[in-house]
Amino acid sequence: MTALIGMLPTIFLFVVSYMRMEGREPWPLTLPCAFGLTLFCYIVFDYLLALPWPRPLIGILYPELADIIPSIG
Repeated sequence: MTALIGMLPTIFLFVVSYMRMEGREPWPLTLPCAFGLTLFCYIVFDYLLALPWPRPLIGILYPELADIIPSIG
């Protein structure tokens, strides 16, 4: 999934799906956790460590999405 849509969207979708399916957590807990972890990963890996994001397939096919989702560019 990371190779297709990118690292940050995959992190968000994984946290949401895992918390809802395995943990049976309610939406008011699931969404803040997913947003928080995604934001944390973005800040740490993009700003603090300045690591390059792997280029996903969707970023190659639709480069204009890089303005919306940072890890696609």
